[in-house]
Amino acid sequence: MARKGTHKGVVFLVFASIFLFTCFLPFSFAEELEDSLDEDVPSSKPEPTAVIFPKGYKSVPYEPSVPESALFVETFQGDWKSKWVLSRDPKYSGEFAVGPGGNPAIPGDQGLIVTRKARHYGIAAPAKTGPLDDKTLVVQYEVRLDEGLECGGAYVKLLLEQVSDLASLNGDTPYSIMFGPDKCGITDKVHFIFQHRNPVTGKLEEKHLRNAPSVNTDSKTHLYTLIVNNKNSSYQILIDNKEVRAGSLLEDFEPPVNPPKEIDDPNDKKPADWVDNPKIPDPNAKKPDDWDESEPKEIPDPDAVKPEGWLDDEPERIPDPNARKPEDWDDEEDGEWEPPMIPNPKCEEMGCGEWKPPMIPNPHYRGKWKAPLIDNPNYKGPWKPRKIPNPDYYEDLHPVVESIGGIAIEIWTMNQGIVFDNFLVDFNVENAAKLAKETFEIKHKHEVATEEKELKRLSSKKGTKEKILDIAETIITKIETLLEPLERIAVSVGLGPVLDKMVDLGINRPILLVALIPPVFVLLFLGLSSGSKDKKKQKRSSKKDEGEATENKEEVRGSETTSEGLRRRHVPKE
Repeated sequence: MARKGTHKGVVFLVFASIFLFTCFLPFSFAEELEDSLDEDVPSSKPEPTAVIFPKGYKSVPYEPSVPESALFVETFQGDWKSKWVLSRDPKYSGEFAVGPGGNPAIPGDQGLIVTRKARHYGIAAPAKTGPLDDKTLVVQYEVRLDEGLECGGAYVKLLLEQVSDLASLNGDTPYSIMFGPDKCGITDKVHFIFQHRNPVTGKLEEKHLRNAPSVNTDSKTHLYTLIVNNKNSSYQILIDNKEVRAGSLLEDFEPPVNPPKEIDDPNDKKPADWVDNPKIPDPNAKKPDDWDESEPKEIPDPDAVKPEGWLDDEPERIPDPNARKPEDWDDEEDGEWEPPMIPNPKCEEMGCGEWKPPMIPNPHYRGKWKAPLIDNPNYKGPWKPRKIPNPDYYEDLHPVVESIGGIAIEIWTMNQGIVFDNFLVDFNVENAAKLAKETFEIKHKHEVATEEKELKRLSSKKGTKEKILDIAETIITKIETLLEPLERIAVSVGLGPVLDKMVDLGINRPILLVALIPPVFVLLFLGLSSGSKDKKKQKRSSKKDEGEATENKEEVRGSETTSEGLRRRHVPKE
């Protein structure tokens, strides 16, 4: 049974080798050729840019119904340039464009698109809220990543009310809230940062949400909604209309809104005689007289014996006998050629070179003597500076976000094709839900259906290589079935060792196996022919023996009681 399974493996190796050489080698060569052409020929293509209008796009009228009472709404369906102001700082060289982008879900819908990668982008629009002391603030917008997001921001900043010159926007422009996705390296979060004004110093301090949600980096549209209730200092973050975080401005941010009541005294120093070691070596302990520190940790195994057949004079590595000097080798320029060294095959079974017994742990090893440790009688514990009242302490039990004067996109990104759309700043949560129903929910339903349709198409339509593999598997299975009788005949006529040799070649030298296929089949044919003649001869001999057995039937019966007769009865037929 083992030999039969092995020979099936031979059949598979033979045809798999032929198939791989004839089918996949051209594909591999073509890919390598394409790669080499890409490396050698300098590219003359212009710098890539995001898709603004997809191929075959036809503009159709589209205008979602927006809440008239909203503080700020932008759908990019009308005259957006009269509202938005580009930063005049030369650092912000990235150019925005407005269009449907690469994967529009609603005919006629447009958004603000980041056109090129590796750029700083800066743009802002006025969005005044006035005091927010007891109001619920809602900030909502959509982001679609047509080309994914590997490293870049897609967040927005709500600028402070006192920012009047929007064209001066830069990274230091003061803001009230920063909200939205940001991903690069270990950063993968939907930011919520708010500026809290210190009631003692009057300075603004950033408070970052702990355990922020992660970013959706697929190419579908995602809706980001932030709701801050300044009346009870609570917040809520929704992604795609589903709550992902909620809590308190007092408890969930780092650093916390309220500083500690006490702090370490910066002028307190650890006393020179302070003992903070809990253990010390026993001063009364003495090294035993029989303690020997000279014994090594390991010693040669005294019971080890050099194996029989160990080749003392054979080197462990030898020049490769199959290596050949390259034709373009120049002794004068390259030096004298020497074949590469390989492990000596003679050493594989027993070993060679100078034999040394293996090392074992020394039973007499004790190492360097050390006094045992005891409790330190002078131990005072870990030192800590004393606490003093915090001079900057304050208690703000109802923190609120600062009044807003504008909304801005101030980002750096290594990805293009980021599409912003349907911005909303308002005091009414229902307005945000209404706009989402008119825009996001329609897009989301369409994009999910499109994704499911594409997955079904891909699962039902296989590529060229997958089809070739399926055909190859079918052919190999059929050939294996057809060759099973031939394999049994080959073994019966004594060609089993040849097939075993082919197994070894298939494992160790598959290319040589392919080259030997023709002569092996010739030998197999000759073996089958010889086997057929032997079978005919055996058949004629059997008939002759049958006739002789009939003639001597009486004689055999007469001698059944003798020892010779008993012996003949147990002789197997030829």
